Amino acid sequence: MATYTGEVLIGNAHLHHGGILPEHRVYLSENGRLSLILRGEDDTKGCVWVPTVKNTIDDTLLMISAYTLKDKDILRKMDKYKVLMEQGFFELSEYFSQDELKELYELNKRVLKTYSGFKIVLNALEGSIFLAQLGNLEDYDIDMEVCRTIYSQRFISDDEEKIVSGKL
Repeated sequence: MATYTGEVLIGNAHLHHGGILPEHRVYLSENGRLSLILRGEDDTKGCVWVPTVKNTIDDTLLMISAYTLKDKDILRKMDKYKVLMEQGFFELSEYFSQDELKELYELNKRVLKTYSGFKIVLNALEGSIFLAQLGNLEDYDIDMEVCRTIYSQRFISDDEEKIVSGKL
């Protein structure tokens, strides 16, 4: 069973009270093979993408634009792989070169800022690949919140040895 090291809530911002009205989630799995798993809030299975290691956050936002926002400009750029994408499993680096991905990321940055009320909440757990890439989010003009671990308590052995980091 895969464990998740990150999660992105996708939905609409509440203008007066903060928070998010989530419609979808993307889970980041780093067991064995890096994977992004998209699900609807009704827990219906969406799809799985194998992102690039270097730009996992950008790949996550691209996935959101393609599958949840169904942005026509993004989908047009990815059209030649439409059938593969609809199968539910898609490996980005197998079909797109680094230059093509860079072009898609730049397009996505422009596209996402046109969606009024759209919001993400990114949760990055300890050890998540997201942590090293959080700076990439500064290039996106969208409503977002980023949550990092401020306190951790783990039991690491049968004799219940406890490791605590951070402070509540």
